[in-house]
Amino acid sequence: MERKARAAGMQLSRSTANRIAERKQVPGTVACLTAFLVGCGLPERRHSLWVEAWMRAQQQADSMRLASKREVEDLQALVADNSDGEVSQGTAMRLLRKADLEAQEPYRGFNRPWTVACLQCAARFRVKLSDVLMGQVTCTDCPRVNDRVREAWDDLLANRSGELSRRKLRALRASTVLRARLQRNQLDISLFVGDHETATALQSPTWHPALEAALRRRLRRIFTLDVLLVYGYTARQGIPSHQPPHAPNDTAHAPNGPLGRGNTAEHRVRRQVVPKQEPLNADAPSGTPNQEEAWGSNRPAAPTNSGI
Repeated sequence: MERKARAAGMQLSRSTANRIAERKQVPGTVACLTAFLVGCGLPERRHSLWVEAWMRAQQQADSMRLASKREVEDLQALVADNSDGEVSQGTAMRLLRKADLEAQEPYRGFNRPWTVACLQCAARFRVKLSDVLMGQVTCTDCPRVNDRVREAWDDLLANRSGELSRRKLRALRASTVLRARLQRNQLDISLFVGDHETATALQSPTWHPALEAALRRRLRRIFTLDVLLVYGYTARQGIPSHQPPHAPNDTAHAPNGPLGRGNTAEHRVRRQVVPKQEPLNADAPSGTPNQEEAWGSNRPAAPTNSGI
């Protein structure tokens, strides 16, 4: 196509012809369109039909751009907080955070490109505040985080390096990876373990480096790994976040068991206490039949009324 256009005294690069042929680009000028038609071998008598169609498409595109510009101007006037009809940087920051985005550079204008980062997965991309307010901006990396975590989990279970013991590997295969969350540089992975033996085997964070290595091959970004084991039911309420991990009430609410914390700052195994579900049968006894066996014998004894 490039040679045919050049032979006819026209300019048509190979990359431009490829993008137009794959419908990734529209000819920007009549000259570009004519050169493309010559490269396709279309007879000259049929060029006028294509040029007329191109002109109609350009007129429609121009009218759509004008309507979009008016819509943006109306939206800006609606949210503007300055006397000159502009959106201030503080207001722009608040509107951006409502969309789970964070600015990575100063705000320059309502309809100008702005580098932002997703608060969920820390991906960086460029948006316009007008597009954010019209709901036309979504993070394309967020759905990929869980896909990458599942791929890394499959790599971990393959145990190609052989660093996982049979007991650890059996426990990992008996567990289920729940939804992961990557916020800024913090990657939280929830792991459901169905029995006491599996939870005990995974209590130690010695298998975390293998998981982290698999994750870094997939995610290729800086993060701190935090694994949360989800196991069993209990009638006790969760520990308030302001309590220190070794406060006296910690032992009273959750005895030492398979969900204890790891002893490293980089890889922490946290505990989640799930509220007890009410039985479907009102006459059925509350609590699980093997609750004592599941949580161990370290639960403090219930108070008695012998002293009353």
